[in-house]
Amino acid sequence: MTMPNFLVIGAAKAGTTSLYHYLNEHPQVFMSPIKETNFFAFNGERLDGRSRRSRETFPVQTLEEYENLFAGSAGARAVGEVSPLYLESPIAPAEIRRHVPTASLVVSLRDPVERAISGWMMHVRKRAAPKRVISQFDPNAHYVRVGYYYENLCRYYEYFPKTKIKIILFDDLRSDTIRTMRIIFSFIDVDESFEPDVRAAYNVGTFPRYQLLNVLLSNPALPRIAKAVGLQQLVQVGRRLERWNAEAPPVVGLELRQQLRRLYKEEILRLQDLIQRDLSRWLAEG
Repeated sequence: MTMPNFLVIGAAKAGTTSLYHYLNEHPQVFMSPIKETNFFAFNGERLDGRSRRSRETFPVQTLEEYENLFAGSAGARAVGEVSPLYLESPIAPAEIRRHVPTASLVVSLRDPVERAISGWMMHVRKRAAPKRVISQFDPNAHYVRVGYYYENLCRYYEYFPKTKIKIILFDDLRSDTIRTMRIIFSFIDVDESFEPDVRAAYNVGTFPRYQLLNVLLSNPALPRIAKAVGLQQLVQVGRRLERWNAEAPPVVGLELRQQLRRLYKEEILRLQDLIQRDLSRWLAEG
């Protein structure tokens, strides 16, 4: 039986797709061929209106399926997966502890205000939120609540020692990618001198001109259908349509950003005490 010895558990919209690709480049690392297995967050119930039986949200639902993902990892020094849903999942810490108790956990945290805006844009792309900016940042909206990192991290500290949890900041990943990756490589005990190709941009958020068209074009079944019927050129047509359908996102004004900043203030103060990192830049108005 092969199981991962490290997991990237979040946060969503904090560079986890880039981390997946950078880690996958390392010759001593084996990554799950499925990003976001969400296996340890699955329990057959519902979360935020999404059926936990959905194969789209939970593509891996049995331990056998999960183990099979890592069948080709022989010889790898580090075996891992990336599922940002784990950070917000109330059951994931206990499930990870039960199945992979010695795993190392990597967490990327992003300024919650910027993360909320990025999360809202993703919901717009999926037609899960209207395009109008005003009043979109309800404190109870999922893309706002995900930014409450403190409580989510506390759950993990109940099950894992702090030495097994590496916190990185999205700002550092973006501004000094190679140095940040070396920190992660060292943490998962692989050659930290390896430099991944960090020129490519992954999962860059776009804003759709027409939401319905974006939903249709982003359906993961379309490339499979095109291949099955021998019309692979339709995939290229779809990509051109995606680029045409992208427009500049609306400006989220200073007043709304300040409202969000005030909403997260106490959370940020508690978080910086918990992780012993200076987060004053997340508190700056503007």
